[in-house]
Amino acid sequence: MEIAIVLGVTAGVIILFISDKVRVDIVALGGLITLLVTGILTTGEALSGFSSTSLMSIAFLFVVGEAVFRSGLADNIAERIFVFAGQQEQRMLLVLCASVAILSAFVSSTGSWVHHPI
Repeated sequence: MEIAIVLGVTAGVIILFISDKVRVDIVALGGLITLLVTGILTTGEALSGFSSTSLMSIAFLFVVGEAVFRSGLADNIAERIFVFAGQQEQRMLLVLCASVAILSAFVSSTGSWVHHPI
C-alpha cells in the first residue's frame, strides 16, 4: 500500500510540475506534506532535507533566477544576443555557445554538482 501512495504522490507531483499550473515550491511542499500525513515519512525524515546544503543552494538559485527575470536582465541579455547574432541560426548558436562558455567561468555550476555526494 505504501508503494502505491508514493507512486501516486510522485506521479501527481510530476504532472503538476509539467503543467506549471501551480508554483513548484507549493507542489514540492504539498508532496512532502502528503507523504508526512499519510505516514510514509516521519517528521524527522520530512525535515531532514532542509538541512541539506544542496537543497538550500537550489532554493537560492530559484530566487536568483526569478530576480534575473523580474529585473529585466534576462530580456536585456537576450536582446543583445539577438542584435549581435541576427537571424542566422548558425551564428546564433555560435554566439550562445560563446556566451555560455564565458559566463560559466564566473557563475556557479551548482546544478551539476548537487546530485553528486560529497
